[in-house]
Formats: sequence, C-alpha cells, structure tokens
Amino acid sequence: MTRLTIPASIALILALGTASAHADGMDPLPLPGESATYTCESGATIVAHYDVSDPMAPTARLEYAGAVFDMFNVISASGARFSTEAGLKPDHGLQWWTHGDEAIMSEMLMDHTAASPTVIETCTLAS
Repeated sequence: MTRLTIPASIALILALGTASAHADGMDPLPLPGESATYTCESGATIVAHYDVSDPMAPTARLEYAGAVFDMFNVISASGARFSTEAGLKPDHGLQWWTHGDEAIMSEMLMDHTAASPTVIETCTLAS
C-alpha cells in the first residue's frame, strides 16, 4: 500500500485546522493527547485516549471490557472514526465512531463479503 506524504507546511495547516474546528464546537478529530470517558447505554464505560500529533495518522486507544484496543483513523463523512482488526472475538474487528457527544462501538467480521458492522455499544460523552 502506498502511503501519501505531504509537505510539512500542509500538515501544519491540517493540525491547526483540527484545533480551530475543535474550539468552534465542530466535529473534528480530538486534540493531541486528549482523553474522554464515555458512558454507554449498557452501563459500560469506555475511555478513549486520542493522539493526533501526526495529523496524517491519528490514533485512538480504547479501554473497554478489561481490554485495550489500538485503533487507527478511517475516513468518514462526519465525526471521527477509528477501527482495528483486533476485536473482541477472533476474525472480528472493532469500529469506534464519534459524532459530537455521541459514540458508537461496532463489531465487524473481517471478511470482504460480510454484512455491515453490528453495534455493540451506544455511548455518550460523560460530563
């Protein structure tokens, strides 16, 4: 897979745009080093540690159900979306998609013929 490289000046503009959008209440990627705790409808808690220090390769580390999942940014039309191939069960990945104060954790079967992701948790940012 070819990795897209961009000049440092454009990366800086993207990073500043992320910070600016965050301050304006839009739905950008979180600020570098930011952590957030989410309370889910099931009663579970998810702690997300976001790292966008490299605006071209943002990551999230989720703590859920006694496990830690390292996730990578996936392009989305809105919100911030992360995924990993290492899920709760063998051959199942996870997707974490935030939009405003809401977040959804879904499970994906790692097969190109699989159905859409199945929602595991629907969560709200804890205050």
